[in-house]
Formats: sequence, C-alpha cells, structure tokens
Amino acid sequence: MRREWAAALGNAGAFVYAAGYRSGVRVLCTTPLHHSYALGCGLLATLWAGGRLILAPAPLTPAGWLAAMRAERADIVQSVPFLYRCLLEAASDSAGTSLRRCIAAGEALAPDLARRWRDRFGATLCNHYGTTETGMVSLDVAGTAESTGPPLPGVAVRAVDAEGGQPVGPVRSGLLQIRCPGRPPSYCGQPGLTRDRLRGGWFATDDIGRVDAACRVVVESRRGRIINVAGNKVDPREVELALLSLPGVREAAAVGRQRDAGTEEVWAFLVATPGTRADQVRRSLAASLSSTKLPRRLVMVDELPRTATGKVRLGVLLASAERPDEEERRE
Repeated sequence: MRREWAAALGNAGAFVYAAGYRSGVRVLCTTPLHHSYALGCGLLATLWAGGRLILAPAPLTPAGWLAAMRAERADIVQSVPFLYRCLLEAASDSAGTSLRRCIAAGEALAPDLARRWRDRFGATLCNHYGTTETGMVSLDVAGTAESTGPPLPGVAVRAVDAEGGQPVGPVRSGLLQIRCPGRPPSYCGQPGLTRDRLRGGWFATDDIGRVDAACRVVVESRRGRIINVAGNKVDPREVELALLSLPGVREAAAVGRQRDAGTEEVWAFLVATPGTRADQVRRSLAASLSSTKLPRRLVMVDELPRTATGKVRLGVLLASAERPDEEERRE
C-alpha cells in the first residue's frame, strides 16, 4: 500500500484535533506498530500532539496492561474491543489509573462494553473507524458506540448503492466510500486493483454502512460476511451483539456456514461463564432475534482464535466445529 506522506501527517493532525490530544499526552498503545491503526492513531498522532507513546508489554496480559497504565500514568489507551473486555474481567477496580479517553477500533464495539468501561475507569471509550488504505476516518468522542462518529476534519464519507454506485440516503445502507485530502492511495504493483478501488476520487471499501442524518458514520458489516439464509440477508454483527447482551456470554462470533447451493445457515460460537448452557442461550436469544437470524448451531468454546489485532479467525472456528468429535463434545 502506498500513501502520500503529507496526507498521512495531515490525517494524524485531524485525529489529534478530533480526539482532543494535548501537548504532553501519554498514549498507551496495545497494537503492533506495523498495523495502520497503531501507526496513525498511535505513533503519528502522539508525535503530532507532542506527547509520549507507550508500547504495551509483550506478551500482553491483563495484569501487564493494567500495571503499565498505572506505572506510566497513561491518559489515553488505544486498543481493540476484545482486549478492553479482557481487562474489564481481570481488573476489580481502577485504583492508580488516570485515564481520560480510550480508543477502540478493529471490530464492533458493543454499547454495553462502552458503558461498563466508563463506569469502571471513568474514561470514555470512543468508537473509531479507519482503513489501511486511507488511514483514520471517523471518531465517536461521545462514547455511545451507536456509531463511529462524524468524519475527521477533511475526510468525506458516503454510502453508495452496491449495484449502481449511486449515493443513498441516511436511512439506507450501502458500500462505504472515503475521500481524503492529498493524493489518493494506491496499491504497490497492482494498478488494476487501484483503478477498481478509486472511483472519481473516492476510495471504495468493502464495509457496509451508512451516514446518518447527524452525519455520523455507522459501520454495519463487511461485504462477504453477510449471511444468505434462504434468500434473507442476515448481518452477523446483529447476532453477535444480541448474544453479548445475554447473561453469561463473554465473547461471541457468528458466521455463515454453507448449507447447499446459494444458501447458508447461521452458526454462533460462544465463550461463556461456567454453568452457561447452549439451550438456555438459545431460548433467551429467541426473544430478541427472528427465526431467520437464530443460529442453527451454538458451539461453546474455551476461546475464540484471534489474529494479532484481535480479529476472530472465523475459518479456524468453522473448521474445528465441523470435526465430528468436536461437534459431539461442544454442542
């Protein structure tokens, strides 16, 4: 990926303004620096503000993370929802911390997690959206987790119809497109992919969402993750958020599993507290989801396999659940 250096610096400055970073700010980053999220939101933004970047200890554990927050007197934390949830479960109180604001990106941020984090640490957990190609896009400083907030200064976002590429209104969902100041990004050695992604100065993402009437960016899903259940489109994020709202469910991942030609069924994987039963979860879930969206299978697992940035490895989950011995043990 090739991005103009001046554009990357300008994007960092826009983020500093939106996030309210001040001179001397101490930012604790839990994401590896070779990821765009850590490079822009962490390194470049912190240096732009004249602050200090603190790299989380490796290997990262909740105890190590908490100790670093206290010892370094971090004002800001930059991490992913999965790790915020892990720390909440491990930390009984916020003694010795002085957090002012925290940034979450990389996956869906559940409103319940944002509320619990604020109650425990007294700091707003801000939902953030960005892409590797364009950098930082939007930030919800209100901490509601209902959206990723308005676009950063200088950044424009729109949703377009997937078929015709025409902009859609605030109540309709479409493919998100982004336009940033400076020379548009390009893919190194892949001019065909660059031409496909850049359309009239707009960068076309694979993210599905909308820009609501208040100009806030709402990211709903990822093209390719939408599950086709007998012709009905099911957003796995809706299933995951419904599961996470239930007592005893600590983590959840929903995925489409091919059933026959052209249709899928919903499978869900759960990390739950001891004593939580799949049949109890299914009954509770039926009160909030339609029959089309209810998982065909609920699989209880010890943990969700994740990448270095906290994203769930859905293919690994499906492969393990389709083994006969695993199916019998976990169903």
